[in-house]
Amino acid sequence: MNSTSDAQQSDTAQQCGTGVSMLPCQGAADLFHRYPGEFTEQPVYVVLDLCSGYLYADWAGEISGTPIEVHTGFVRRFPIPPLAGEAANRLLAEVAPLAGRMLADWSREFDGHNTVAVLGPDASAAETEIEALTSLRGQDVPMADLVQAWDIEGATNGGEVEEFGITATTTDGRLAEIEAEILLSLSSCAEGAPTVCPGLGGYLEGLRQELIHQRNIERGIERDQR
Repeated sequence: MNSTSDAQQSDTAQQCGTGVSMLPCQGAADLFHRYPGEFTEQPVYVVLDLCSGYLYADWAGEISGTPIEVHTGFVRRFPIPPLAGEAANRLLAEVAPLAGRMLADWSREFDGHNTVAVLGPDASAAETEIEALTSLRGQDVPMADLVQAWDIEGATNGGEVEEFGITATTTDGRLAEIEAEILLSLSSCAEGAPTVCPGLGGYLEGLRQELIHQRNIERGIERDQR
């Protein structure tokens, strides 16, 4: 699980009375992730682990390929858009009874190559219902229920140094506050939806670095003049 640590699992798991342990999203933008250097965000899934009973929503940790536990069927994944935390938790609550039916009707079998998970008839029917339910969540989703992603060009205006008073001595803490202020402003343009801007922190750090470089040049000129 990428957005939930091992230590958090036992603290946050909600027992659903069907053998399902639901792990709710903790943050509004937990389901958005873009690796450095990548141009697209990671796919997002509702995930059911047949062995542990955990049901949760998460982004895929792999950039390519399929994890072996998914390939062998022990972990079932259902694609969804990058929902806001509360919207994802509402969906998990709807999926939980169906997930319970899946947990009650599966077995391990050797297929000649690997040990795989095989669903019984009721589990297969429940999985089909989950697929239909998660598919619907990908259609006509209200803006407030989706994590909104902005690129640097759309999120900034080039005037942040003057607007926020950034200097060569601006602290990391203040840069983090400025980043949060910008994201809050962007969120207000998106019906209050959780908002992310990959690279925004680095952009602000770059502005400070330019000011540090400029200050050092000016100090060097002053020394030469003396």
